[in-house]
Amino acid sequence: MNAQALRIAGFSGILAIAALRAMVTIQAQVWFDVDPAVDLMPLLSLACAWSHGLDALLLIASGVALIGEQKSGRGLHHTLIALAFLPLPIVAWHGWTNAVDAFRLDTWLAAAVAFAALAHLVRERRLRVVALSIFAGLAIALAVRGAVQVTVEHDATVALYEETREAFLVQRGWAPDSSAARTYERRLMQAEATGWFGFSNPFSTVMGVGALLLAVTAFTARSRIASGNVLLLVLASIGCVALLAINGGKGAICATAIGVALCVWSLRSRTPLRGGIAFVLALGVLIAVVARGIVGMQLGELSLFFRALYLEAAVNMISSLPREAITLGFGPSGVQELFNSAKPAICPEDVSSVHSVFVDWLLALGVLGGAWAAMIACAFRERVCVRDDETQQDNSTTHLALCIALAISIVSLLVQALVETPALGAAELMLRVIGFAVFVLVTTVFAAAATILPARVIASIAFASAVIVLVHAQIEMTMWLPSSCVLALALCATGSWVPSVVPVQRVSIASRSIITLACVLSIALCMHDAFDAWRRDRQLFAATQLLTPIAFARASGDGMSRETEISRRLEAVELLAGADTSRSPVPIEAQVRQLTAIALLQSTTTLNAVDTIAFERAMSIATTARVKHPARVSAILGELAFEKLRRSATLDNHARSELIEAIERAVVAQPHNLRILTELAEAYALVGRVDDAKRTAQRSLELNSALGLDPLAQLVPREFTRLDALANPQ
Repeated sequence: MNAQALRIAGFSGILAIAALRAMVTIQAQVWFDVDPAVDLMPLLSLACAWSHGLDALLLIASGVALIGEQKSGRGLHHTLIALAFLPLPIVAWHGWTNAVDAFRLDTWLAAAVAFAALAHLVRERRLRVVALSIFAGLAIALAVRGAVQVTVEHDATVALYEETREAFLVQRGWAPDSSAARTYERRLMQAEATGWFGFSNPFSTVMGVGALLLAVTAFTARSRIASGNVLLLVLASIGCVALLAINGGKGAICATAIGVALCVWSLRSRTPLRGGIAFVLALGVLIAVVARGIVGMQLGELSLFFRALYLEAAVNMISSLPREAITLGFGPSGVQELFNSAKPAICPEDVSSVHSVFVDWLLALGVLGGAWAAMIACAFRERVCVRDDETQQDNSTTHLALCIALAISIVSLLVQALVETPALGAAELMLRVIGFAVFVLVTTVFAAAATILPARVIASIAFASAVIVLVHAQIEMTMWLPSSCVLALALCATGSWVPSVVPVQRVSIASRSIITLACVLSIALCMHDAFDAWRRDRQLFAATQLLTPIAFARASGDGMSRETEISRRLEAVELLAGADTSRSPVPIEAQVRQLTAIALLQSTTTLNAVDTIAFERAMSIATTARVKHPARVSAILGELAFEKLRRSATLDNHARSELIEAIERAVVAQPHNLRILTELAEAYALVGRVDDAKRTAQRSLELNSALGLDPLAQLVPREFTRLDALANPQ
């Protein structure tokens, strides 16, 4: 293949995978996210193995693109590429022992390499226009999906929940007035557009970018294209703005306003802007978050204040751990494990990300995580527009955009039909087809309009779009989520400005060989992780097949005999026991949950009776589990211990002491978890340790008071009354 064919193939692959990830839900855990015996429908998303496969394909596309760039004579920015691959050893280190880390880190690595490749490719004006066209069309496809969510789907979901509320809560073990139930209902009642991201904030980022791209292009090209096309672009922009307003994310709205202001400034300025302005603005956002934390609770605004609490937790993580851990990072799952013990007591949330992309990378990967921040900085060193070339009415640009958009639409629709079959009726499928048709139409019209615009306009809207993403990524998870990070980094790359022709550098054969080896090793790592995840998911699926008949029997109203249900759950436990748990705790947790359910099923009508064998086996599995981070396992052990202690009245003192110790370990691992702390106070009371119960209950009440920022995270009246009685015995 010649250089141009390689470049186009790699370019198309990068855009296709970025778009596919944004239009299909992807989860690390599809099976046993909930008990299949309770909810027979798995998560309607691509499983972990498919995610790793997409990562491998993205790395291959990026490698092909870089080979094409080298053969074209434009040269490669070797520093940029080296920075993309630099965290590879740490990615492999964390991912090798933890499948959850591998799921996220492989995608981050592939996205970083794709950033470096796309930053080279968009040096050609035509490819920059095509990339922007795909992103503008993608924003509209997501907008159609979001509009359906906030109108049709939201009302139907709320109605279904209200109809089945009692059964829904019982199946999950939630009391109607519990914090978990109330928090779930608060989120459910909010009419938010999330697309396939699962979160409204990354969706709002794309809406902000779409609004800017479409509005500025429509305005600057209004006198050069047909009025119907201008109207289409304007209406599409209004749709993005409407969904941005419906979601109401202050961060996304402010980031979009900053991007629009920067675009106007760039268009009116006589000299091209420095790319470093993007980092000044991103730094300004972080300074604003820190300042908001210093001000404290004197202001009524909480969103930015919560981000300040997250950053404080990040500082506490770094300051309280050995230097070796800081150097190697904690891994993404490690950040989530450590957050509860590191966060301020007044923070009502336990999050998996500190909502600042650069800080997240440093926490997860240590000092080498800074390489990706340096990579982005390196790509934005040049001025926004190096030269203002002649505008051309080139039909090949529109044709290329149309072909890529059609390919993305067909593949995405097929994958959606495969993954979301249980939820896709004729009407839903028709809405998806309409969304993709609009995607292709808007992409084509945008490409035709952008092709005739001056390079200065293209440069300004591309740079402003990248700024929106960078700024919002400092307070949200846009670059953290596997579903949105590839798209986010691709948007940033499209707005970057690598020199049009890199000067000839004395790069040794060894340096090129190292980059090639890093690319091959990265692809091999992703393929290994894909095979490992596929093998594990196959075992989890087999266990699920044993349990779903229980859910079917409940749904039909016929029910299933207790003996048959216990037998099926025991078969699932034995099957899960044979699964490889060296990298993933999912089979372990699934066994523990099934054994707990068996114990409760085998309990007699006596209130305190319990099947000791099943509980002891569950605790033995959880205790001997080989997992990288112990906090989650400690929480499971604490929950099991409290359940056994509460239900059994025949335990000796030694057994009771062991159960109390298990709950205490859970509290040490998560000292700001109000539920676990409350259970410890109750446990002390059950074994007659009155003073310990009083002390722990008082501590629980203090923590409850500190959580006043979110009333739903606090104790409900009956829980408060019980704790108050323990803290202040008569």
